[in-house]
Amino acid sequence: MAMGIAGSLNEALQQATTNMARWLERDFKLNRAEVAYVLGTAMNYDVAEVVDPQYHVVARLSKGALSRIGQ
Repeated sequence: MAMGIAGSLNEALQQATTNMARWLERDFKLNRAEVAYVLGTAMNYDVAEVVDPQYHVVARLSKGALSRIGQ
């Protein structure tokens, strides 16, 4: 999971996505094209909290999706 917390929902989504992408690049050694494929096919978002004026978004990848990386 990766989180994004910001003053707008769009910014929180962007932060969560960026944090997930960086994690995949760093820990799974994926290039940008591979990251884009994983994010586009397997990532889910949850709006975890809306506390005025902050939005908290969680980006998630299933363990099953992560286990297929590198196969």
